[in-house]
Amino acid sequence: LSLNIAQAFGLFGLVNVLLAAFNLLPFPPLDGSAIIERLVPQRHIARYYALRQSAMPVLFGFLLLNGLFFHLGSGMLDSLLNAFERLAFKS
Repeated sequence: LSLNIAQAFGLFGLVNVLLAAFNLLPFPPLDGSAIIERLVPQRHIARYYALRQSAMPVLFGFLLLNGLFFHLGSGMLDSLLNAFERLAFKS
């Protein structure tokens, strides 16, 4: 590869910013869920904690299946985004 040092640091910085933004998504177990946790009413906090415990396997499974389907030629995330786009921008 013929990347110079400035390009390598720029790429490193971009990846770092993208990972930080991903980590701030408001889904457990990501750090952004701490924001949601503070907004959940006290009467629902026990249910939220119960849902939070199952969030890691669900997120891991989603990422694993998305990677599998991506290698098979159809990304799950792409399919969901395309469906949302068709619904949102229906003309």
